[in-house]
Parts: sequence; structure tokens; C-alpha cells
Amino acid sequence: IESYQRTIELDDATSYALLRIGKCYEKLGNRVQALKHFNKTVHEDPLLDKGWIAITDFYLKQKNHSKALFFINKALAIDNQNRSYWKKYATINKKLNLFEEAEFGFRKAVEFAEDSTKQGWADLQKHFISDKDVVIGLAASGTTPYVISALNECRKCGIITGSISCNPNSPVSDAADYPVEVVVGPEFVTGSTRMKSGTAQKLVLNMVSTCVMIQLGRVEDNKMVNMQLSNVKLVDRGVKMLMEQLDLKDYETAKDLLLKHGTVKKAVDEYK
Repeated sequence: IESYQRTIELDDATSYALLRIGKCYEKLGNRVQALKHFNKTVHEDPLLDKGWIAITDFYLKQKNHSKALFFINKALAIDNQNRSYWKKYATINKKLNLFEEAEFGFRKAVEFAEDSTKQGWADLQKHFISDKDVVIGLAASGTTPYVISALNECRKCGIITGSISCNPNSPVSDAADYPVEVVVGPEFVTGSTRMKSGTAQKLVLNMVSTCVMIQLGRVEDNKMVNMQLSNVKLVDRGVKMLMEQLDLKDYETAKDLLLKHGTVKKAVDEYK
């Protein structure tokens, strides 16, 4: 704190020094001084978005979401292309049960993420990505920076990569070890890639996921013997599979066996 105060006395980057002093006080648990210096920061430089974010975070920690919303709007007025600000905006609105505004915020966060050359890899790291994984990048146009940069980083780390795009010889194909190009031609509504392109990519993903499940032993013959029994329909389907495989005649006996073991595969293995 003393170091930053000397910086202020020298009139060198005053607003940033005030902001750092506020953060120091916050870490020390002195909320009054923290907020006081955050307020001084934005008074000194109203265009410093990090100052408004500091105040937003301060009120979020106090669970004062109404005030947090006021100050996140201040930050967005300065930088409305910052993905993390929009996510914060969406989260605050969700806490206030303003679901339409929350949905808008989440959409904006995703829109701006598309052009980022760093966020894709950052998002993968949150899931502890490693060389034991395979990463498939989807980009209808084949030019999305978010996807391409993430695939490039994966290859640097020895992670196997694939891609699914709908344009021939696209940049995303160059970034992937195993590119798949499904050339569907122009959309009926220009630019609406959720139509032909999105449908084609979904079909390819269905093929990939089905093959993976078969290779992992989750499917036997043509039956999903490891499916989660998450509703009445799936329980009924599992019971009928069990009756067929074990030649059981009594429905309730098969049902009890299935529910005891949790999956058709486990029930069959234990019965045998």
C-alpha cells in the first residue's frame, strides 16, 4: 500500500495505483477502505473499466446484486466487447431473476468469444485437457479464430485433433490432424449456418459419438446396455433388454434386478 501511495505522490498512473491500493485493502479485509479507493479510482479516471469492475466484484461479494448490476453496466459502456464482462452481466441478472437480460448477456459473451485467439485454449484448460484426449473443432465456415487457435494449441501439446467444417480447404482443416469437410453448398437463408451446415455437422458428430460408444463397449449388438436409467421410459427399455438377454419371463423380477445394479450390462454380468 505504501509503495502505491508513493506512486500517487509522484502522480504516476494515479488511477491504477488507487485501484491496486483498493485491492490490497480488500485482501486485508478492510472493506470500507477498499470501496473508498475503488470509488477514488473511477473518480480519477471514469473510463478505466477495471475500476468499475472492481466495484462490481465488491458488491457481488456482498451479495448486493442490484448495485453490482449498476456498476457492470458502467464497465460495459466502456468496453462492450469484453466476454468476461458480459458473463458477469448475465450472472448478475440471473441472480436477480431477470432471465431475459441474463440470456442476452450469455449470448453476447459467446458472440465475442468467436473472434478470440486465446479463449478457446483457455476454455479447454478448464477441463484439464491432456494428450490422452481427442479434440474436435466445429466451424461451419472453417475460419473461426476461437476454434482454429484452440486446435493449434492442442497440436503444440501433442493432443490429437479433428475438425468438422462445411467449406473445402478451409483454415480449420489445416489446423486439424483429421479434418472432415461436409460441403453442403450455400444456405437457403444466406449466412444461416444452423440450417444445412449445422445439420450436417450434427450428423457427423452423431457418427463419431456412436462409434466411440461402440469402441468403449457401451453398446452390445445394437443395444445401449450402459444407458442411464433417468426416466420411466428408459427403465422400461432396460427391463425389456434384460428380459430378452437373460430369457426372464417376469417383468418385475427383471426390473428389480436392473434397478439393483444400475445398468443392463452390470445386471447381466452379475446374473451370469
